[in-house]
Amino acid sequence: MKKIPEMIMLAVILIFFTAHIVKTVSYYSFMKNADSTDAVVTKVNEYEDISNDPDEISRTYYVVEVNYSVNGTEYISEIKRDNVRLGVNDIVTVYYLTGDESNIRLEKDNKGTFKTTMTFVFLIGFMIFYTFIFTRRKKK
Repeated sequence: MKKIPEMIMLAVILIFFTAHIVKTVSYYSFMKNADSTDAVVTKVNEYEDISNDPDEISRTYYVVEVNYSVNGTEYISEIKRDNVRLGVNDIVTVYYLTGDESNIRLEKDNKGTFKTTMTFVFLIGFMIFYTFIFTRRKKK
């Protein structure tokens, strides 16, 4: 019963790590089967998630609208992004699956994946360190 806080912490870390792995595998599976085309950024809108809770931090996100053509058919799609390094009239490569050309993705910035992975490594390391110190103090 004394290890319940450690088990809860480990369970939470494992749940988030598993979700990260599933999201990453889904992305790479999509990209493996995807075709690509160039698109033009037509709009970049900034939004802010404002919480009613004064202790919660608001979060800014961006919706990028792009125009592109696949086999002579014009498409307009929006992509939600946490950060934006794109401006109006920028040309970007979009990826789509044949038969579902309106569902597009941009190539991922590997820095985000690396940061997320390193965060989980840090959390698991912290968990091991915490458990080691906590267990050692109990023995004394």
